Amino acid sequence: PDYPFARTSEDQAMVTERLVTGWDWEADCRWRCPSADAAMQQWWARRMRAAATPSTVRALLEMNSMVDVRRALPAVRRPTLVLHRVGDELFAVGNARYLAEHIPGARLQLLSGDDHLICGDPDQILDAIEAFLTGLPQADPEPMRALAAVAAVAGEEADVLVTELASAGGRLGRDR
Repeated sequence: PDYPFARTSEDQAMVTERLVTGWDWEADCRWRCPSADAAMQQWWARRMRAAATPSTVRALLEMNSMVDVRRALPAVRRPTLVLHRVGDELFAVGNARYLAEHIPGARLQLLSGDDHLICGDPDQILDAIEAFLTGLPQADPEPMRALAAVAAVAGEEADVLVTELASAGGRLGRDR
């Protein structure tokens, strides 16, 4: 209720039912990318039919409808470009505005066109990204960060695994 750009649960259920029962991925492509020609629609349909079953599509769409990243947006600390085509029927332009307003320092660029997918006029999107990236100031490098993991190894192949981890830069610790 506090996010007016989201689809209603009824609208989301209708989209899900249309895809799951109709299995009409060509129509889905036309919705996502009105500029798509017949070959593009057929490619999209083959790709989608090969990627999932109807029950998987239902589960994914229902799972995706529960994702809410709004509280995480203020934590984004990198230059951010939000792109949105003004005629996109898949997502209202308010979604893009919301992102840009809630990510510190984000830049919103509205593009002409109706396509949601990048394959509809990809140069338009790539040009905007290139201009954004080349216009960023060169910052001093940040301190190094590392991803750490702990592995407890046992069994016949433990020595082999420890050797491989060490050769990849891992440090060996021993129980005391």
